[in-house]
Amino acid sequence: FFVFFSDVDQIELLHFFNSFQKMKYKKYPINENSMELVSIHMEHLKEIRENEVIIKMQSPLIVRRHNSEDNSDIYYTCEMEGFEKALKENIDIFLNRMGMDAVTENFSIQVIKGKKVVVPVFARNTDASLGVYKLTGSCQLLNILYLAGLGVRRSEGKGKFQVIG
Repeated sequence: FFVFFSDVDQIELLHFFNSFQKMKYKKYPINENSMELVSIHMEHLKEIRENEVIIKMQSPLIVRRHNSEDNSDIYYTCEMEGFEKALKENIDIFLNRMGMDAVTENFSIQVIKGKKVVVPVFARNTDASLGVYKLTGSCQLLNILYLAGLGVRRSEGKGKFQVIG
């Protein structure tokens, strides 16, 4: 099997790469079996140079609006009213937490061929979206999103996309 890592913080990504290099060819016991890292491949990601891209989600896009007053969540799919606004809020929160100064005022997402899917998150079924979308925004913002992913639960493997046009 393979694991894909991406990170908007290139220094952190380098630390992961070096750590994996040190782990190569060492057996790690798992119950009555073992696992061994045998190869590492760094994939070159092309820089986005346009303000519009067509993307295909490679893992579910989870868009959430969290209410801190009552600790409730509303999950949006591409078929729902407020999907784009909630995604933009998720991106703003992410950029703020990362201390990045990219602006989202011109960001938009347009569904080309999207569908609702249900995925488990912490043993709870959660609404999400897959499909093909058109993203519009500054090149800086689109490149950050390309490296970091879209939506929430990105560290759990959600929100990864491929640029297809």
